[in-house]
Amino acid sequence: MKIQIDGKEISEAEIEGWENKRRLKTIKTLKNKFGLNLKNDCSNEELAAAKRSIPEEKIYSRLGNNIRLSNFVTRMMNGFCHGNRTSSVTEITLPGINAQKLQEEYFDIMLNNTEANRLLSLRANPDHYLLKGIENNKQEVIECTGGLNYQSHFIIEYGNENGLKSKQNPDYPYQACGVCCLTDGTPIGGVRHQMKDTETGAKIRLEVEFPSNLPKSVLQQHQLHLACEFKNWFGEILTRNSKDE
Repeated sequence: MKIQIDGKEISEAEIEGWENKRRLKTIKTLKNKFGLNLKNDCSNEELAAAKRSIPEEKIYSRLGNNIRLSNFVTRMMNGFCHGNRTSSVTEITLPGINAQKLQEEYFDIMLNNTEANRLLSLRANPDHYLLKGIENNKQEVIECTGGLNYQSHFIIEYGNENGLKSKQNPDYPYQACGVCCLTDGTPIGGVRHQMKDTETGAKIRLEVEFPSNLPKSVLQQHQLHLACEFKNWFGEILTRNSKDE
């Protein structure tokens, strides 16, 4: 698996370093907000299991103040940018799987709420607090976006491209795209993850659209956020694919 940001290959050590820093932030949040007793050196699996043990209503209520702050800031930035968008982009090259299969497996993980998928999505990134599929090809997400220390709560509506500024590249015939909205329906950006076959597997261009006035530092941190979560998601997809053969 090769991961690139702005044309530069990012090492696994760099991604793991970012992941470890974010894990410590999350452990602190889980201790302070939920009273969980976690060691700072706990594994991704232990951290995911701890999050999964928290009832969803408690997640909404205990993170409510952070989410309300996030909503306020997002609405303000959205208003000032007048619908203009900027993007955070990370590219990944995978061996041993074609783009169509990768697209199918991606949607299975995002929308099919098996216990294995729910745990995988929490394990994929320390900044994930809740990811689950809901009706009509939508996904509910609570996460810290772009390395921020407060949580965002939004819905991705896959298949809805209304308002997206990015366009599908004809060289990438497969994609997972959709509008991101706050839970009250306010559009705040979107995702366009494009996939194509290579001689040895697949190449993926991961793109998340944000309000255009988002600080560059947040965009850069979200490139690492994407690298971390998709390294883990795609790693699991490759494992599942090899077992099916």
